[in-house]
Amino acid sequence: MKLADALTVKSSLPGASARKAHHAFSDIESFRNSVGLGKTGKFPVTLLGASNANGHAGAELKLAYDTARAFAGEGYTVLVGHYGGISKKALAGAGKSGLLVERRGKGASAQGDFAKVEVETQLMHKHVLGGYSCAIVVHPGGFETLDKFTEFICLMQIGAMGKTPVIFLDSGDGYWNGFFDWVRGMPVARGLISERDMGVVHTASSPAAAIEIVKSKGATPVFPHVGDLWKLANGYGRDVDKGTRVLEGFGAPIATIFGSARTTPDDPVYAWVRETSSMLSGMGVKVVTGGGSGIMEAAALGAGKDGFGFIPQFLTAREKPSGNYMEVETMNSRKEILVHEKTSAFLAFPGGFGTQDEIFEIVARARHGDIPRVPIFLMGRDFWQGLVDWLQKPLEKGFITERDLGMFRLTDSSDDVRAYFKKEVLSRGK
Repeated sequence: MKLADALTVKSSLPGASARKAHHAFSDIESFRNSVGLGKTGKFPVTLLGASNANGHAGAELKLAYDTARAFAGEGYTVLVGHYGGISKKALAGAGKSGLLVERRGKGASAQGDFAKVEVETQLMHKHVLGGYSCAIVVHPGGFETLDKFTEFICLMQIGAMGKTPVIFLDSGDGYWNGFFDWVRGMPVARGLISERDMGVVHTASSPAAAIEIVKSKGATPVFPHVGDLWKLANGYGRDVDKGTRVLEGFGAPIATIFGSARTTPDDPVYAWVRETSSMLSGMGVKVVTGGGSGIMEAAALGAGKDGFGFIPQFLTAREKPSGNYMEVETMNSRKEILVHEKTSAFLAFPGGFGTQDEIFEIVARARHGDIPRVPIFLMGRDFWQGLVDWLQKPLEKGFITERDLGMFRLTDSSDDVRAYFKKEVLSRGK
């Protein structure tokens, strides 16, 4: 099927979703033409980092410039997703080897020697940034940066993205050290992230060291057939439309529960999740999950008829969903449904990169006004405290704000969740 033929296929989708599906094709085709995918010997390198870095982050900005310049000198296209801060400096360093992939209308003021591609949807923005690069190079950043690299690692875990090296750089201040101390000390130590998962994570002390990692471990992405792109965009639009209608049809407050699919029934956290979701159900609150095993299964069992899950089709046989659920086609559409503007609160129990991706995206989207700022209860102080402590680092750099951190509520008790819903939600008829 040729691209032009695919664009003329009549879709049974509602109008908005059909437009999203069609935009996805034009987005990908524009990107493909810009970097000559399939025609040149090297695939792009994606560079992530704080889009709001300014003069006070001089060392980080210089590092971004030097890194992009070094990769461009080796013949790589340097791909960035925003025109600001670290990304803007990287484009300056990359010159004609730079490529800005920005949401439509947001990169209008971008000027320079670099190429520019505008994409219509958030799905395609991330798909392009992560799916067609031979490496992801991560500079210091805040929630948007955290959201992107954790999502990319999640997609690698399930085989939806090639094993692409994710390389962390800093300006010599050990920016990422505290984050990975927490990752290894909690989710890895508890078996929620495997050493195999960590195999794509690398650290580099300089741009030259990062280039050597790419040369030795860089992935070779496979550009998908146009029919696969159609399936991705078509399924995503259909899932989100249907899932949104399901949530809006509940007619009751919603609590969305996240956590590891690897948590076993003999883990005390499993029982805690089950008790918490039962409590919420008893208050008239609908409990929504990702529909899989572990924490999600415990929540479904606790909530009973008031629980509902959204699970990707490829996971149904492996994870055997419990309770009421709807199958969706992709992980992307599941997350889009779960991070919903009608949700009254999010509860994050111990989890790995998937759980981190979900909570980071919630804050990132709230920062941009896409969803309301509602609490994210971090369930289990011993597990989450290290992450909250590390977040002081991007706060000090100005990459995140106190208001962002205010969305997190560390707790060891479901009573705090009960009190919130009783006082802030149910009493106000939300």
